Amino acid sequence: MGLFDDISYSEIIKNYEGFQNPHVVVKVSGKDITDKNDLAISQVNIELSSGFEASVASFRIYKIFDISKGSYLTDQYEKKLYIGLPIEIWLGYGIKIKPVFVGVITGIGFRYEDPDEPYIVVKAMDAKGVMMANRNSRQLTATQIDKAVKEVLEGAAYNSLTSQGVIKEIMVETTPDSPIPAGIGAAPPAPPTAPTTEKPTIEMVNESDYEFIVRMAKRVNFEFFIHVGNVIFRPAKIDIGTMMTIEPGNILRSFDIEYDITGQVGEVEVRATDTDKGELITSKTGVQNTWSYGSKAGKLVKGNKYVYLDPSVHTQAEANMRRDYLVENISYKFGTIYCETVGVPELAPGRFVKINALGNGPDNKFYIQKLRHVMSKKGEYKCVLEGKANNIKYVPITLPGLGSLM
Repeated sequence: MGLFDDISYSEIIKNYEGFQNPHVVVKVSGKDITDKNDLAISQVNIELSSGFEASVASFRIYKIFDISKGSYLTDQYEKKLYIGLPIEIWLGYGIKIKPVFVGVITGIGFRYEDPDEPYIVVKAMDAKGVMMANRNSRQLTATQIDKAVKEVLEGAAYNSLTSQGVIKEIMVETTPDSPIPAGIGAAPPAPPTAPTTEKPTIEMVNESDYEFIVRMAKRVNFEFFIHVGNVIFRPAKIDIGTMMTIEPGNILRSFDIEYDITGQVGEVEVRATDTDKGELITSKTGVQNTWSYGSKAGKLVKGNKYVYLDPSVHTQAEANMRRDYLVENISYKFGTIYCETVGVPELAPGRFVKINALGNGPDNKFYIQKLRHVMSKKGEYKCVLEGKANNIKYVPITLPGLGSLM
């Protein structure tokens, strides 16, 4: 099974037997904390993201308070819920459950709300939380971005997270600044140049590991997020396939789909300075997207131009990469979707979903940016999806003898 598998409604409804008997399992240090204990876990809220922010989770533990003694049953949780312990949350139906969150416990709270019984709130964050705290100012040995990211992620600071299973795998794709290995029929390598004492370096300047990796991702239009313990650094939206088709009649419960040209531009330009040559560097491109079914919106957007001055850019290649990042970041603010579905453990950020059978406009491919897995106190399991699109899909409607209606 792949990290992000394509799924179909027929497969998941069969696998989960009609979405009956929602079930949650919380494992701390690899052990189910409800096993052999009369504890009740509910109000699970897991917020996953394919953006640069960390993914977080929280849940409540009931049946943890002895009303007759007026105290918490510390002997049932004190050895299981230390702050800093690795945690996994599994969701599904019946015995068919899957991991949807992997991280560390970052907070524990004790609460009481009349007429409810006292309970414990557990908060967790994925490995990015540790990366945010680890701050450095140093020169890395790597001279390419992908190798620099690996150097940081494979550092001693994360050995413990790896050994505890909080980080399961580090998946860093090759960045555009890395040399491409010569293949069959490739031109012979260029003759060596005169030796030089200068060597291009990549530095961390009073920034956390998290801030550094985010900065590197923006330079080359990459994504940096964590999916069930897998640290992913890859080209933005490289996985263009459709993870699942969502439509009325299968898992879709409600939706809010909107397109808005506010802030959209027809051209993006990056300007910088080549410090070695003292020359101006420019990189610009037009944004060719479908903003509406007519021509009015396109004409409005075409006249807008976004010019970005970036002192951190020093070469034409860097300017081109920064331009591509800005184009994507701006254009993907055009279409948005907020929808609620039946709880599906396989749904995750970092893939496209297709909205279908709602007609022109709503029907489109949306990139999942955020996804919440929610299980209520009553045991209802649902997903809340936030996605974005850079185009409005146009499907001409034709009728026999009438031609296109648009």
